Amino acid sequence: MENLKILSEGDTKDPVRNLWRNVLIVAIEDLIKLTTITVKFNTVNKKQKEALEYFSIPNEDFDEVCQLAGFDVEYVRGKVLKAIKKLQIKESEYGKSYMPEMQRERIQPSSY
Repeated sequence: MENLKILSEGDTKDPVRNLWRNVLIVAIEDLIKLTTITVKFNTVNKKQKEALEYFSIPNEDFDEVCQLAGFDVEYVRGKVLKAIKKLQIKESEYGKSYMPEMQRERIQPSSY
């Protein structure tokens, strides 16, 4: 119950925005599952590589999904990649991340 948001008078439900937010959630969940499996078996498969590239390499699809979800692209990318890197280190027997370095880093946090 603590994660529920109560709408105030100024808020409106936006089913399209919520749909795209759910698309992002599913993509992140898939990446987390694939990353956990990849690190445990010390191998990178094609699906995990594609999932990681979707978040790490700038692309129009990701940009559009974030825009439709109402999120800043670079903010989402940075948060997801940081969480995946932590997961890789946590799951890795050697404490080593298998994620390529980010191509760009945010200098200032977004206004969101």
